[in-house]
Parts: sequence; structure tokens; C-alpha cells
Amino acid sequence: MLPRGPSLVYDNNALQSHIKDVWDTPEFFPKSMSPFYSLPTGENSCYWDLAETSLDALTNFKSSQYNYKMICDAIVKNFGPGNPNYDMDARQVYMEKRRRGAIDGPIVGKWFQGAIIECLANYKNGMALSHLVVQK
Repeated sequence: MLPRGPSLVYDNNALQSHIKDVWDTPEFFPKSMSPFYSLPTGENSCYWDLAETSLDALTNFKSSQYNYKMICDAIVKNFGPGNPNYDMDARQVYMEKRRRGAIDGPIVGKWFQGAIIECLANYKNGMALSHLVVQK
């Protein structure tokens, strides 16, 4: 597993406990700190997948005009229903079990982060977020 850094660690006591022995070399953590996910070495996280999706969409513009819809369409294609790496139903089941305390530890695989979930839901409902203004 690829040791993830302190991203998504919201418990300050847990964070301090994790970093106390690696303070001089924070780029090398002996084990994953994320309470949500852990990935095999070399696997990209959802944060990279989102960046790559956005950059790919930007490079595919056929005109010099910015095309927000093309980016949204690419996000739906790469993160929406049918994508084996991002299964919304599996994430919801995991989160429900976690809320009940039935899961101890992170999932192995990509984390389906909240910003992508919100983007997909807004887009499905005909909403687009542009320049921090909700448009319908």
C-alpha cells in the first residue's frame, strides 16, 4: 500500500501521533494515515484523476473559448455511473457502516471524494457551478 500522508486526518491527536516519529522526513510515512482510503503503490488517487480529467478536457477544446460543459461532461464520464473505480453505491454502504462503527480502518481503493459527488449531483439536476455562483 502506498503510504498516504496526513490528508484527510481531521483528528489532531491522531495526526500528532502519526507524525511524531517522522518529523524530519515528512515525505516518507511508514504507513497510510488516511482514515478513509489506501491505494496500492503507483496507483493515482481521485485527486489526480480529477486533475487529469479536467486537463484532458481543457486540451480537447476545439475553439479558443472556455467550455465549462465539456469539463462537466468529462467528469460525468470519468466518475459517473458505470465507472468501476468510482462506485457511488459501494461508497454509500461503506460510509453507513463507518457511521455505525462497523468498519475499522480505511477502504482499499480510490476514495470517492465529496466535491466530485456534489458535482455529479448538481450536474444531474441541471445545475452548474461556475465562478462560485450556482447557475440553473
